[in-house]
Amino acid sequence: MKELTFLTALGLISAVSAGIYTFPAAAPHVAYSVTLDSGVPFFQIVASTSYQWVALGEGSQMAGANIFVVYASGNDNITVSPRLGLGHIEPLFNPSAQVSLLEGSGIQDGYMTASIRCDSCLHWSGGSLDTTSPSSSWIWAVREGSPLDTTDQSASIVKHDTEGHQTIDLTQATVSSANMANSNPFSGFNGTFVAAAGASSGGGSASSGTMILVTHGFLMAFAFVVLFPSFSLFIRIIPYSKTVPRIHAPLQLFTLCVALAGLGIGVYLAVTGDFITSYHPIIGLITVGGILLIQPLMGIIQHLHFRKTGQKAWFAYVHRWFGRSMILLGIINGGLGFMLAGIGSSGVPRGAVIAYSVIAAGVVFVYIAVLASQAFLSKRRK
Repeated sequence: MKELTFLTALGLISAVSAGIYTFPAAAPHVAYSVTLDSGVPFFQIVASTSYQWVALGEGSQMAGANIFVVYASGNDNITVSPRLGLGHIEPLFNPSAQVSLLEGSGIQDGYMTASIRCDSCLHWSGGSLDTTSPSSSWIWAVREGSPLDTTDQSASIVKHDTEGHQTIDLTQATVSSANMANSNPFSGFNGTFVAAAGASSGGGSASSGTMILVTHGFLMAFAFVVLFPSFSLFIRIIPYSKTVPRIHAPLQLFTLCVALAGLGIGVYLAVTGDFITSYHPIIGLITVGGILLIQPLMGIIQHLHFRKTGQKAWFAYVHRWFGRSMILLGIINGGLGFMLAGIGSSGVPRGAVIAYSVIAAGVVFVYIAVLASQAFLSKRRK
């Protein structure tokens, strides 16, 4: 068991040892263990006291999940708060849950340990657990910060810093106790060792998740704040007949590819983070989807019409004003993305938000100034 636990702790495998499925989370100093004893679910949550709260849930997403949040209650004790997931909002306390803290639970040597028996985890409001499933879906989440130090099971919690999903083969995660009434499958189980050693493996995954988020933000900001506005101004500076086929269209198509790459990453984050129905991803889908479906079509039709008649048609005005509206909406949605991710020590650095705001405001000012000056000069010439 120690050898297998060591491999698990190094992050090489998530494994079942002696009927206990253990996996280090993609966050430093956190580990989860799950097992069944005579069909009754047991699980253990071990995490550093540097976390304000840690949670494990039954289900594939927040909505409808059966969630168990663990936090410090003071005097080296812990609180287990059973909650029901309602979507991308704080889960609500579930007073009907039947949970018991087992011997060995508490705080010691800088780690919170919660060994839990759950007699209501086979069925709950929103779902059920198939104990014969080889691919049972579970979710987890953590939040860094100062301890809550409360015994209130309905205490308000702040949004997680890191979260993830895990698939567990429950057909293998099974133990059998002679005395089910006093069963504690985690007696002698060193989950703290797994959490401590998992700092090297799980921490890397958390960093990877952060890089994915940063990549999404950079691509979308670069596309909507820099590329789209800059390339759309070329058509105002260089004569129309030369600009469209040689500069404007190719560069805007390149920018659209950048935006599509950012959108793909964003959809992945929204689906895995269970907030695909939130305002930020919905606006992002509308913005990029609108540019993809409408802008090229209107631009091509207008270009062909101009080559034939030398005049503008209504296609040109749809192309122009719809594009401007989508650029502005994309810039605003970038700010909404910062709000969704959180701003401050646990989210996006305030410096990054300030830089984005200043650059975006500057780009909008320059864009309007160029259009206004051209309108003024055109009026004077007439």
